[in-house]
Amino acid sequence: MPEAGPQLKQSSGGGFADASVDSGLISYLQKNNTGETYLFGTTDATTAGPYIIKTKEAVMALGGFNGTDPTLTVKQLKQMIKSGEIKYFYLPSNSKASDSDVVKWIQENGTEIDQSEWSSSTSTDDDTTSSASQNTNGGAPGMNGSGEGTLYQLK
Repeated sequence: MPEAGPQLKQSSGGGFADASVDSGLISYLQKNNTGETYLFGTTDATTAGPYIIKTKEAVMALGGFNGTDPTLTVKQLKQMIKSGEIKYFYLPSNSKASDSDVVKWIQENGTEIDQSEWSSSTSTDDDTTSSASQNTNGGAPGMNGSGEGTLYQLK
């Protein structure tokens, strides 16, 4: 049965607060942010959520909770890029939204940023953890599965 409340912060497995983030991705995005509304966009809330919690910054979850909701058109995304709302998009390798028109446009028109420039082999679980856990899968882990993905700069 679904539940909510402060006890979930103490639980393990399943909560956004328990998911790790790639500290290298956060560092890269914050360093290269030029005033955009969103730190970055991604395909789903399960990937975005841990980054929102860790950074306290806006992250756009393009396809809703699991990445399959058609929440944005290519035309709308182009307008957001033009108006300076978003500059980066992280595409998890296991995304259910990989066939969407928006994701296809990002892959065809975005500039892929080499993973060595932004990925860290260290990921952190939360602000109270003194030693970071290892992200053994590479890339930004979030909660969406494999932890591998591609970062694009949008123009």
